[in-house]
Amino acid sequence: MAMAAGTRLGPYEILAPVGAGGMGEVYRARDTRLGREVAIKVLPSHLAGAELRQRFEREARAISAFQHPHICTLYDIGEREGSIFLVMEYLEGETLADRLTRGHMPISQVLKSGMEIADALDKAHRHGLIHRDLKPSNVMLTKSGAKLMDFGLAKAIEPASTGNALSAMVTAERPLTEEGVIVGTFQYMAPEQLEARPTDARTDIFALGAVLYQMATGKPAFNGRTKASLIASILAAEPPPMTALEPRTPPAFDRVVRICLAKDPDERWQTAHDVKLQLEGILLGSTQAAEAVRAPGRRWRAVLPWGIALLTLVLGFAGGRLWRSSPAAQPRVRFSIAPRNPPLSPYYVKVSPDGRALAYLVTGNDKKIHIAVRWLDSGEEQPVAGTEGTNAFFWAPDSRALGYFANGKLYKIALPGGSAEEMCSGQGSPVQASWGSRGVVLAAQFPTGPLQATSVADCKVSDATPLDTGGGELNHMYPQFLPDGSSFLFAGRKPGEKGDEFSIYAGKLGTHERHLLVAQGSRPHYVEPGFLVFSKYGRIFGQRFDPKTLKTEGAAFPALDERVNFSYTFRWAEYSVSPNGVLAYQHDLKKEQQLTWVDRAGREIGRIEEPAFYDELALSPDATRVISGRMDPENNQRDLWVYDIPRRLWSRLTFNPSIIANPVWAPDGRSVLFAALRQGKYRIYRQDLSGGPEQLFLEAKQDAWPDDWSADGKLVLFEELVGQSTVLRLIDSSGKGEPVSFASAPNYDEYGGRFSADGHWVAYVSNETGSEEVYVRGLSGGQKWRVSSAGGTYPEWSDDGHELLYYSADHKLVAVDVQIAGTFHAGPPHPLFAIELDGYYRYDHRNRRFLIPRASATTSNTLDLQVVVNWSPAPGN
Repeated sequence: MAMAAGTRLGPYEILAPVGAGGMGEVYRARDTRLGREVAIKVLPSHLAGAELRQRFEREARAISAFQHPHICTLYDIGEREGSIFLVMEYLEGETLADRLTRGHMPISQVLKSGMEIADALDKAHRHGLIHRDLKPSNVMLTKSGAKLMDFGLAKAIEPASTGNALSAMVTAERPLTEEGVIVGTFQYMAPEQLEARPTDARTDIFALGAVLYQMATGKPAFNGRTKASLIASILAAEPPPMTALEPRTPPAFDRVVRICLAKDPDERWQTAHDVKLQLEGILLGSTQAAEAVRAPGRRWRAVLPWGIALLTLVLGFAGGRLWRSSPAAQPRVRFSIAPRNPPLSPYYVKVSPDGRALAYLVTGNDKKIHIAVRWLDSGEEQPVAGTEGTNAFFWAPDSRALGYFANGKLYKIALPGGSAEEMCSGQGSPVQASWGSRGVVLAAQFPTGPLQATSVADCKVSDATPLDTGGGELNHMYPQFLPDGSSFLFAGRKPGEKGDEFSIYAGKLGTHERHLLVAQGSRPHYVEPGFLVFSKYGRIFGQRFDPKTLKTEGAAFPALDERVNFSYTFRWAEYSVSPNGVLAYQHDLKKEQQLTWVDRAGREIGRIEEPAFYDELALSPDATRVISGRMDPENNQRDLWVYDIPRRLWSRLTFNPSIIANPVWAPDGRSVLFAALRQGKYRIYRQDLSGGPEQLFLEAKQDAWPDDWSADGKLVLFEELVGQSTVLRLIDSSGKGEPVSFASAPNYDEYGGRFSADGHWVAYVSNETGSEEVYVRGLSGGQKWRVSSAGGTYPEWSDDGHELLYYSADHKLVAVDVQIAGTFHAGPPHPLFAIELDGYYRYDHRNRRFLIPRASATTSNTLDLQVVVNWSPAPGN
């Protein structure tokens, strides 16, 4: 029954009806608390079943967890007389269905609105949701652009089901074509939907293609006078070419839509982001760029093959060198690649100076890290033999060799297929380096020190930059030579209120000159003709720059729409760009994870909360609360939050943003210890959950991190950095008194300590054998026993002390039966199950289950490298 104006639904007052459809009635209403207009959709009573209601509410919560400028925001969900209602953003405009009653749309508007819809779908897919009912009546055209609606009816991506779940329901809409033609939702349904086969994000891409077709031509892609004939058309027929219906349709756009409408999901564009990029290329007039990247085939996650035509178009080699007249003279081409071997994340990608190849780190089958090179003209990836154990690598200025540091020595290796050649010894362990055209290698040390210059000819080492220790500068990082081989860019690191901060400078060999270029920025590059490119909190910026005078001009500007993967500790943005404009970067790693309860076989037995980013995870002693770090990527503010599992409620715990690590619960669950990086050093703080300001618990000479709190509440086990090694120490839980060394290892690291339940034993990790292994030692010291057999980290005790768990080097959770009565004895390790995210598990002792953050069902090529050829940071490019 329709509701009259003035009817109240909790705090919402109905103002007027808007419309009705097969899935409910829509009203314009006012939120009396916030004084804003909202739209309320009241769903029919047949959705009142408990199972459907539960699923609907779960999906609605998932939608409300994220916002996007082209998705209608879901504010609230409620209930009225047995019917569910949704409270949504009130949109002014017209639906795409209403617009199409007036005929087809201009191609520029089709492309613009299509990009916006694709971007909205991409956002939803990355959050693990597919729409499954995309059609013109679910798109609103507003002054701010297209808005995708009715995600309250979306299907959470999960194993396929043919049941009558809410997600399988479709809505009704009025016809858009002549009388007697079956239209509505069926016209936009993918073949797999009609055949009740599993659906995924590519199902939405089919619907997007059908919508784009109708926008451009004014006609539906598929027609039929009966339901059966319409379904047959979708399953077997091809729509007429759009150019036949609307001759001005760009051929490239016709091709993009046809790939969307492929019957086989494997033959479609595999992500909505791919579709957005294609439409963007056409809109910008880059038809050649849109045509250059062919549709992905069945191996859609593999590297796209590159043929002679693409080689000619994209790279334009002449005489074995990359030819470019200017960054803007050639069309941009975008594609993605993925290493064949499991990647080290991040990759530390480096584009060669000539733009022909990428070098990055991978983990080989032997579990060792080495360099791999990807040649962009052939798509071939080659491992670089002999580079195992490298800690910094870089291209030779002529792009014909790689240099790298390993075991205190400087090596080079000719490409392709050369052998490692030692150039210099006594080089320490640099973390980044750059090789200039005048035979000098600039290397950055960590955690302290200026840039060091090594002359390749005679191996002489000297300081290349003056360190401003009076100003609190800790070290110089990210060296990058400029074209003259004498001048260079670098970043200075100093402690800040919210963690370490970087500024970008220009220097010159032999002079100790330094010119401040950017007050806040990191990982600088130079791109012709005359641009400084740098990162800031995962964003890439450009600024006019003269490499001869070493001066910038004008203000910095955004140079890349997307955010790149970023380390907030070291300000490392995962990108690289050659001087001639070949850009490679890694998308900001998707932060959605699903906290999942699993049994001892790794089988899922429950979930908590919705997909999100969980960092520094800690489970309370009674397993009712979870602590996680949360980062605001726009301003680098990071705090600890507590999630109450039964109440499904987040609350903020800390209010002093910084880099936070190692939260540890008190045994009574009333307070938490954690380490925070402030003023360049990790200190240990204590925060009561009842509120109040945090208290400094321990400040060591160098860095310190808490590891565990004994069950009787008397002792705290913590790690302390001594010189270059980490040692384990004990201190009274009051924080008073002198720490006592539990283990002191000046030449290797000991960390990750955990008390046994009776408090008499400590399990910990040590790398004394050259690899990380789990050991056990009595609290009073003495003999130690090695527990792991082939690598192990993250030890955890069972509550009765009869079992020890750890994470193995081959990515499995391993259990070891132990005896702790009198003396210690360990049985053989036996694996339980594989863990998806490195070392991330928490043990619920009471219920003998594990809490595992598992990657949510988002875009599956998260770790792929994105490559843009003919890229320029110039505004408008």
